[in-house]
Amino acid sequence: MPVAILNRQRKYRVATAELRDVAERILEALGCAEAELTVTLVSDRRMRALNRDYRDQDEPTDVLSFPQEGDDAPPSAPGAPKLLGDVVLAVETALRQAAPNAAEPGRALFKELCFLMLHGVLHLVGHRHDGEADARAMRAEHDRIAALLPTWE
Repeated sequence: MPVAILNRQRKYRVATAELRDVAERILEALGCAEAELTVTLVSDRRMRALNRDYRDQDEPTDVLSFPQEGDDAPPSAPGAPKLLGDVVLAVETALRQAAPNAAEPGRALFKELCFLMLHGVLHLVGHRHDGEADARAMRAEHDRIAALLPTWE
């Protein structure tokens, strides 16, 4: 299960080894245990630039997903792990969205990052929330996998 966690922000401490473990559990629950995934932690400033460049929205967002295999991507070599893609998480935004009055702010941030990472990975495997039916299906899959993760206890 090749999961890479890249911490490109320095403002907040994040348990990257634990985050990698959660990512691996998510991939396993989705039947993508051998898929390659990169999760990058960034500042709001960097996320705003990515959101502007790729979605024409000049504001930070909490999570962006960049699939690596699609109609125009070259296929993986036979026997190679599937290149699932990249999930980018804005740590500052995640902290604002986490329980602001939590007794353990670091733990609340970690849970929010896990929630956002799951959301991003679901997009990588094809889930959308454009319409009501798609949103319900994505939420059901999110809830199914979240129940398997210790961070939601």
